Amino acid sequence: MFLYRLNHVDRLTFLRMAKRMALTDDGLIDVEEESMLSGMANEMGLSLHVDDKLKRKQREETGDILNDEFEIVELERRFQDNTAKKICLVELIGLGYANKNFDASQSQFIKDVARSFGIKEKQVKRLEEWVVEILEVTQEGEQLIKN
Repeated sequence: MFLYRLNHVDRLTFLRMAKRMALTDDGLIDVEEESMLSGMANEMGLSLHVDDKLKRKQREETGDILNDEFEIVELERRFQDNTAKKICLVELIGLGYANKNFDASQSQFIKDVARSFGIKEKQVKRLEEWVVEILEVTQEGEQLIKN
């Protein structure tokens, strides 16, 4: 929804975060999550699946953030802009609801990212409420056009 507003390095970093988020609940990227990840990558003009040569190039552009072992605490340093931080949270929350199962581990991941970004829990709760509202309206729209 808002990913197009991120700069190139933030886009690459976000995609890595999103993949990690999708794996947080059960260690697998299910069909709904993969579909959403693919749509996110497309919105940012990126490929969800990259070859080793491109991974090396991206790693040079972003630093170690593309390593699977990156620390969430590193994110504050990566995302300097508050708008970009909130975009990341909104999109990650939406991804958490992709398979209709936003579980405790995904919620904790969001809280950890928000804490790293310096975003208060009250604001995160409001962002999540907004995402849920948007998802409900979208689902309602889908039903309207199908019936």
